Amino acid sequence: MGFVANLSSGIDCYVGDEIDWTSFRLGLWVFDPIGEFYRSDMIEAQFSAASERYAPCFTLDTSEVDFTKAGEYPVYIRTNPDVIHEFEQIGKSLYGLNSGIYRVKMAEHESKVMLSLREKPTTLFRKDSLNIVLNSYPSGYVGLYNFSDLEFSFEIANPEIVKIDRIVENGVYLWGLSAGTTTLTVTASDGRTEECTITVEPYVEPETTYEPTSVSFQIVSLPDKLTYEIGEELDFTGGYAEGYAHAQGIWFDAFTQPFTHYRIDSSDFDNTKPGVYEIRLTFEEECYFSETISYEVIVVRPGAGDVDEDSEVSISDAILLARVTTEDKSIELTPAGRENADFDSDGRLTVQDVVRILRKIAKL
Repeated sequence: MGFVANLSSGIDCYVGDEIDWTSFRLGLWVFDPIGEFYRSDMIEAQFSAASERYAPCFTLDTSEVDFTKAGEYPVYIRTNPDVIHEFEQIGKSLYGLNSGIYRVKMAEHESKVMLSLREKPTTLFRKDSLNIVLNSYPSGYVGLYNFSDLEFSFEIANPEIVKIDRIVENGVYLWGLSAGTTTLTVTASDGRTEECTITVEPYVEPETTYEPTSVSFQIVSLPDKLTYEIGEELDFTGGYAEGYAHAQGIWFDAFTQPFTHYRIDSSDFDNTKPGVYEIRLTFEEECYFSETISYEVIVVRPGAGDVDEDSEVSISDAILLARVTTEDKSIELTPAGRENADFDSDGRLTVQDVVRILRKIAKL
């Protein structure tokens, strides 16, 4: 036994147009020999809803469709039970049945597909302009709305810029011949005409790039100097990083190299004012890969870190600030002491300031 079921995802049509049932695909599903499930490939029978040969097997129910109003409507495909019909298998089926005529008794079944009715568009072209590339084939496509009741003709204003490659059911393929702008005019059989602006652009060879299959880049050791007084220049001495990458079957291995081996971006660094600045290192090979890592340096004002105002920065300053950050009420800093305690000049006294003072003491 078997039944007829829908093989289409949906049906689109304009309000007032006749539905093209020939594009609505149906198929035969039959029980497998042990009757536990259905298969659509046991007998490979597919046909349109407009098929006269298989019409006795099914009924289309459009009773819930309002053909005068746009919307989504269900269409039911109902198998006519007990009908015995012949289905032809051409060649061996996926299920293993040989070529031949098979008689299948229909079982009661209902499936549903949605019919989308849309208002007819007021324009012919789907877009009013198109940019295409010179000498690419085909250069571009201009689509028309699907007016099944109309015929169309096309004309190019300047055939030295664009030529029509081929006309299809709902549009036209174009070929750009020279850089410039022209118009494509469509004329419909109901007398309407429209223009579409066509711009042909020169072909630009794309830059070849390769995605790496693996890339690694990391800092091995930071520079000896990370804290700077106002006016001091960046010093990368002691800074090392290592990187490797694999792309397009090629290994790129930088091993352990000083920072200056890589591309350094210090554009954010300003040694004229206090602050924390990011320095970026990039390990790269043109077209193949680029990997960036970063670290921070700090520029401090004169007196930064001298929390107790004894004219030197020592461990006692770090301890004093640590007590302040834990809200020790017995500690009161003078305005100058608070300014010195804000080591990174971010307007707050935090544990990070304590850490930076300790790094300065350790000459890191």
